[in-house]
Amino acid sequence: MSYDIAQLKEPLRHLVVTRFTTTPDQVSTHMAGAFGIVFGYLGRHQIEPLGPPYGCYAMTGPELWDVRVGCEVAQQVAAEDSIEPYDLPACDSLSTVHVGPYEELGKAYEALENKAHELGVE
Repeated sequence: MSYDIAQLKEPLRHLVVTRFTTTPDQVSTHMAGAFGIVFGYLGRHQIEPLGPPYGCYAMTGPELWDVRVGCEVAQQVAAEDSIEPYDLPACDSLSTVHVGPYEELGKAYEALENKAHELGVE
């Protein structure tokens, strides 16, 4: 599959998230429960999400990912149980869309990494 890569200027975004640590092959097994926690919080506090849900992945070891899942909201929220506020700073970014099986999502990340290397950015 070929990926179209867009260069974007992202604004500051306020997110409401929950997080978990897992291995890359187990991310999908935790997603539904994590989004249930986030949407439950939003419903209890009558907060409308701004746009689609997010997933932010950070490698914390050779086979561990720290995963934050949530939604953009208009302003910072208060922490509650496993819910926390999380701000994505304004930045330049690369973006693409993956269409296909979740198991092949790594190809999209590879395309983004190749474009970043080509542009000389991280």
